[in-house]
Amino acid sequence: MSVTATLPPSAEELAVLVAELRSELAVVRTELAEAKARIVDLEARPGQNSTNSSRPPSTLRFLASGA
Repeated sequence: MSVTATLPPSAEELAVLVAELRSELAVVRTELAEAKARIVDLEARPGQNSTNSSRPPSTLRFLASGA
């Protein structure tokens, strides 16, 4: 059984990894902000009905039935 030694990453490799992680973090932060804004929008909708929304009454009954 042979044991292979793994060397720690070089400073250059770590710098590349940090840059990649920062880029991923920026994307995730943007997605989170968009999701939070969508949640706020969706939470404001339950008070809507056929008299104050653009949906026809038949659609609202379908949605209310949980189907």
